[in-house]
Amino acid sequence: MKGKLYFVRLKGLLALFVLAFAAAVPIRLYQYFTVIAPSTGFYRSLNWAVYALYIIVGVFSLINIILALLSAEAVQSKMPEGKSKLLGVVSIGYAVCFLIDAVMKISSFALAFIGYSAGSVRLGMWRYITANGYVPVILQAIFALFAAIYFIVFGMSYLAGKDTFRDSKLLALSPMLWAVSKMISGLMKPISYVKVSELLLELFATAFLMITFLSFARVSSQISEKGEMRKIFAYGLPAALFSLVCSVPRFVLVLVGKASALATDYGVEIMLFSSAVFLLVYICVTMYLGNRELPEEIEEKLEDETIDDDFLAE
Repeated sequence: MKGKLYFVRLKGLLALFVLAFAAAVPIRLYQYFTVIAPSTGFYRSLNWAVYALYIIVGVFSLINIILALLSAEAVQSKMPEGKSKLLGVVSIGYAVCFLIDAVMKISSFALAFIGYSAGSVRLGMWRYITANGYVPVILQAIFALFAAIYFIVFGMSYLAGKDTFRDSKLLALSPMLWAVSKMISGLMKPISYVKVSELLLELFATAFLMITFLSFARVSSQISEKGEMRKIFAYGLPAALFSLVCSVPRFVLVLVGKASALATDYGVEIMLFSSAVFLLVYICVTMYLGNRELPEEIEEKLEDETIDDDFLAE
């Protein structure tokens, strides 16, 4: 999509993100103390806070996607070049979070296997795994391990000021495949559309992460990368907002001693929080270290190329 809105700047999108975050997170915290039933996560009633939260995150996502895709401030499909200690450290920290997620998922499956072995009813191991929705859990653990390896390579590359991560083309797909597995796992939960106060927000966050990480993989690997950096801005900021709305209020509740207000199986969400942090750092570093050209400069370059072609034709 060709950009035509010359007045839209990427810094403006970040400012909109800050405003949406500052409005959505307090409202989400207010919901925990007023309309969300402890332990179950059900909405006990629908008041202004429920509608306000969905309006804020929905309107921001729509506006951000439209403006990012139509912005005339062209961002080339290239990752930040050179050394970046900030991006390197954050990427390695993100890798650690993936390792933790993999260990947690493997532990969950191991406990289920122990329960299956101790049970008297034998349905068959494979039937037991599929019936209880452990296939996406296993895949999530596997892809989390591969994603951890990739982000270690990614982070070390930026700490050294090299681009060795570009050779890991298959590993670059692992964050996206992890998000796909997480999405499938969420949709297979029997309370998927009942605990709407928790799971629906997580599903939206995961969906935006899937789209963003697909573009991230293309840019990282330099495969069909044209226009993908703009998509990272378009979908990455909504992914970060939904992820923070899911994770930050839970952190706050635990810190103030109100962990009992959290729904069962919806405790501190380290992966969504770390994903939001990584995307925000990546986007900000891209703005200052990435190869960025203003529309006027692009037009001048195209004119120069046209003149050269005409000269050669003569």
